[in-house]
Amino acid sequence: MFRFVPSVMPASLRRLGLVVLACSAMALAGCGGGSRAKDYAPSRMVSFGDENSAFADIYLPDANGAAQPIKGLAYSVNSVVVTDGPFVCAHSGTTPPAACTTDNGATFVADTSPAEVNGFVLDIGNAAPAINYPSVVTVFEKGSEQNNSSNILQRTWKRGYLCSASNNWVKYVAMAFGFNFPNSCDSGSGAVSYAANGAHVAEIVAQVAAHQGELGDGVLVTIMGGQNDIIDLYNAVHGSPPTMTEDQAITELKSRAAQLARAVGVIFNSGAKVIVALTPDLGQSPLATTDGTSTLLSNLTAAFNNTFYIENVARNYNDGRKVAGVNTSYITDPNTRSSSYVYTTPACDSTKTVQYSNQMPSPVTSDKPANGVLYCTSDNLATNASVSTYIWADDRHFAPAGHVQIGSTAYNRAANQF
Repeated sequence: MFRFVPSVMPASLRRLGLVVLACSAMALAGCGGGSRAKDYAPSRMVSFGDENSAFADIYLPDANGAAQPIKGLAYSVNSVVVTDGPFVCAHSGTTPPAACTTDNGATFVADTSPAEVNGFVLDIGNAAPAINYPSVVTVFEKGSEQNNSSNILQRTWKRGYLCSASNNWVKYVAMAFGFNFPNSCDSGSGAVSYAANGAHVAEIVAQVAAHQGELGDGVLVTIMGGQNDIIDLYNAVHGSPPTMTEDQAITELKSRAAQLARAVGVIFNSGAKVIVALTPDLGQSPLATTDGTSTLLSNLTAAFNNTFYIENVARNYNDGRKVAGVNTSYITDPNTRSSSYVYTTPACDSTKTVQYSNQMPSPVTSDKPANGVLYCTSDNLATNASVSTYIWADDRHFAPAGHVQIGSTAYNRAANQF
């Protein structure tokens, strides 16, 4: 049912400076592990971290103007199925507009660029099958005919959100163990995520502290963090003018990495088992390509990851039956990555990934860069982009192709080690 990628070989890990992770995957006895009596089957799953492990709800009006939720959006490319369109027809002049049923053949030009996109919830939980299409949204754009601005038009289509799609890594792991997140699918159970968009190490540590009582024997925990801290300090070094040096940023990142490792210790001491996913190498991201700062971002990422895992987690919680590490750098490292994927260009087109203009409550401007990718769907990608081959959704967040590789490696580590 699930397709898994091969484990990272020790030679590759040495090149990445993360040879300790090979211990957790291939030499359990040397990491404090032993023989396994039965297949690992956790009783529930809890996730902590930033937007890479988080879900979000948005609210759109139904035909009566009441707010209805679109649940479980991931900060990646969200999977949808498009039906009934896109069609262009005369603007209905009603609120909500009546959807086009056929296309009139006119060349549509949106009123604004990017287009003002409104969505109205057509159906909640009644589309078949409901578990796959918990909500269907009718999407509207207003415009006019090319070379005939007096001919007011609308373009509409129906977008069914797929809550069963594994669009981030923790959802992949949960579904592999037979769970799902209720905040992703109404029918989901057995898993919960306390991860949050924009969370830094301090907030992730607070997540663990707030929910420590939910941890213990039988619980599988996932944790991934540090990306927002790395980006913040990168901006401090790369800014104009810079407010700190690279060495100062590395010193601060090492301090924050040690804090996150102590949170792993809290999980470890609770009796729960924990999958620790390291931050992807941002030096191989489209952000680094655009800014020309691959070396700086790689140095900052390595400083955080090495301090977090090698110097703290692996040293202080050296039990392969309770802790499994996932080195995400192999996915993008030029020495280890597959040639089947696209690494330098985001899958999402920023001119298309706009919030619904009539979102309820009204859209709020935020400095959290992940907010934009939340509205990236499989029907508004960049030209020729594909969710199966593009590693990055935007300039710093993984697309499903990247998340699946993290998730499959994490599941394999947990299933084989625990």
